Amino acid sequence: MKYFISAVITFMAIQGFAQTDILDARTNYSVGQTVTVTGVVTNGESLGSVRYIQDSSGGIAIYPGTTWDGFDDPQIGDEITVTGELTEYNGLLEVGSDLDTVTINSSDNDLPELQVLNPDALGEGQEGELVQIEGCFFDNGGVEIQGNSTYSYTSDGETGLVYFRTSNT
Repeated sequence: MKYFISAVITFMAIQGFAQTDILDARTNYSVGQTVTVTGVVTNGESLGSVRYIQDSSGGIAIYPGTTWDGFDDPQIGDEITVTGELTEYNGLLEVGSDLDTVTINSSDNDLPELQVLNPDALGEGQEGELVQIEGCFFDNGGVEIQGNSTYSYTSDGETGLVYFRTSNT
């Protein structure tokens, strides 16, 4: 019995801090659980402190809080490993703001290949991933883009919306 309890505790400890790919974290873990994921950073400071990482299975937001105090600030192309709590903010699944560790494994990595999609193919499955929509025509074409605004577009007969933050204009 003593060995059985020891084995169960060891298994639980390994499961609690096991590395997982991003798709596994998105689909098999719940908000409030701790995950460890590794991916390549696909954005910089233009989105504030939020960084998106992507591996071969998917993408996810990393939110350290308002700043990266206590951690090195990851840059585009850095491969990082992050351990923290899964949370949801306005429907966006993210790791943070309670991060346990952030490790920069390497820098200057190639970014994941862009996925070429039509607007109707966009959904939660592509959340946090790099995508490209070709042949976009904006309904307000020729108008100066204003920050913190949403604009509609069409591509290949399908419609979509894009949001521009003030820091992106």
